[in-house]
Amino acid sequence: VAKRWVEFGDKMKEKPKEFSWFTGERILLRRLVNRRQRLMAVLSTETLITNKNLYTIKVREDSIDIRLFLGILNSKLISFLYLKQITQATKDDFPQVTIRDILSLPFPSTTAIENKKDQFIAQVESMLGLHKKLANTKVPQTKTVLQRQIETTDRQIDVLVYELYELTEEEIKIVEESLG
Repeated sequence: VAKRWVEFGDKMKEKPKEFSWFTGERILLRRLVNRRQRLMAVLSTETLITNKNLYTIKVREDSIDIRLFLGILNSKLISFLYLKQITQATKDDFPQVTIRDILSLPFPSTTAIENKKDQFIAQVESMLGLHKKLANTKVPQTKTVLQRQIETTDRQIDVLVYELYELTEEEIKIVEESLG
């Protein structure tokens, strides 16, 4: 499913050579899993050159909103699945993400996504706005408030992802306890 909707950097090569990979709306996926054992992805619209520490993901079909993939990639569930399904991810002190492994992860059906699309996009937009505000504020109290709002929005996105994948309460508990 994901292969049909998205393109990953220059036919899965390490060094994209076409300038189009560095422009336009795209997701930048960090090659290393973070310390909280989570995948990290961000939406970029600026023209910038990236190095091999970031993968570029672009949507192939205009009908698919890239923010859906951004929210799913940043969810606890996808990080959990990645770490559980990909044995290479846990072999190093610095677990790495590969495009092949990301493509092997299960993505929700088109129907499931369509039913939650508007709600999901609204939460991802809220998260993007909160991060932008956080980056621009200097006041410690405001930063604390924004960080709490980010955590709340992150939990709301995780709930939507659990619903997309039709997880049971027991399965959700396993994911939550695993990643904290």
